[in-house]
Amino acid sequence: MSEEFSNVLEVPKKNNTVLIVVAVVVALLCCCCLLAGVAFAVAGPAITNTFERIEEDLYEMPYEGMPEFEDMPNYEATPYSEDNPSGEGEWEFGDYGLSDYIPSGGLGDDTLRTDTWFYVNLSAAAQSCVIPATGAQDTVIEVTQDPDSSGAWRERWTVPCEDGSTKPFAVTFTPAAGGGTDISVSLDE
Repeated sequence: MSEEFSNVLEVPKKNNTVLIVVAVVVALLCCCCLLAGVAFAVAGPAITNTFERIEEDLYEMPYEGMPEFEDMPNYEATPYSEDNPSGEGEWEFGDYGLSDYIPSGGLGDDTLRTDTWFYVNLSAAAQSCVIPATGAQDTVIEVTQDPDSSGAWRERWTVPCEDGSTKPFAVTFTPAAGGGTDISVSLDE
């Protein structure tokens, strides 16, 4: 009977697995926050400068072919006058100069290149490369892998940096399941 009594009073060993997992997770979160803070301190000014330059450039974008306000026709009289009953031939706006702000080349259309240019600018800023205002015109795009059976392809975008250097970025385009194209940008070593 004493043997049965001693088994009942035996205290089970404590398991500290949950406490250890929580401590590791907290330590990892602290490390991630510290790394994010350091990365932002290093890349923050470059990212800010890049976005300020893009904003300035967009406000100063030339509207080539667009008449000055004083030269605009009187909309009440001009569109359907007796001399021009169809309203055709008013004026041509021409090219707004967007090609000065988006690189040309590669396999993507204008919309895809515009989206990619945004991601390449972010990636360049993270590498302390501020792309100058003329960077779109000086960017070289080369196809490094033609579309495969799934429709995915790769390009190398080599961008100029304000300090005179260049940075190559590997860009992967993958057709998305829900439509559109997924874009992945990484520094091409």
